[in-house]
Amino acid sequence: MAAIALAAAAELAPLLGATVPADWMAKAEGLRTPTSPAPDGSGLSGSYHPEYDGYPKIKGPRVKQADAVMLSYPFGVNMSAATLSNDLTWYEPQTDPNGPAMTWAIFAIGWFNTGNYTHACTRFRRGFDPNVHPPYMVWSETLHGGCTPFLTGAGGFLQSVVFGTSGMRLLSDRLTFLPPPPSATGAGATSMTLHGVHWRGARFDQAVTEDSVTFTVTQAPAAGGALTLVAANGVRHVLQNGVPLTLPRAGLLTMLPPTAASSRTGGTGN
Repeated sequence: MAAIALAAAAELAPLLGATVPADWMAKAEGLRTPTSPAPDGSGLSGSYHPEYDGYPKIKGPRVKQADAVMLSYPFGVNMSAATLSNDLTWYEPQTDPNGPAMTWAIFAIGWFNTGNYTHACTRFRRGFDPNVHPPYMVWSETLHGGCTPFLTGAGGFLQSVVFGTSGMRLLSDRLTFLPPPPSATGAGATSMTLHGVHWRGARFDQAVTEDSVTFTVTQAPAAGGALTLVAANGVRHVLQNGVPLTLPRAGLLTMLPPTAASSRTGGTGN
């Protein structure tokens, strides 16, 4: 978080006509999130992220809620799928089952990221069941009560829907998408649609099925130009207003911001 705060300040200051110390970006880049070999007796191989220096020997392995597993999402720390899988596998049984409700939505997003959709199914559902209660379907903080309505729990579930099922990640200069199949929610869904995403002056919908993902621009960028979608194979597609673009679901997709040049290059084929 310190690295994110320093880097964000250094990046945004020129846009606001402000200045920050010249070494802030260097300091941000120098702050690293350390990994350690998987704990002895865990049955895991490779690395994972310990909760703190000396974990788990100093205070024991138990944790209250999602914390180290948030490094991948929402904090965006770059790591291999194997390391993320180790984090999720290790911390799941160590996490207090009566902890705050938002925890399991974070695990669901993590398992979506690794491609382990079997694990993702149960964690996605655990993001709301049994913490959601009638008649108004509001979240309780824990299985046994606590703060009600618990907006953090509802917010965590929304994160798993908006960013988990779409696979969308917001970066400073682009959006990326790595959507899981709708069946990975364990909800019997055959398609998932994200409506009205507003980005860089444009709006678009994203519809995901088991095999495909379709993007449809519903509002062209106000400043002109067009959004560009880069497929997993590197082919660029210019997104024209109202014209759906369908691509295979598997593989990372990258959306680039509108530029005047983008409207004159590339193709729009489905």
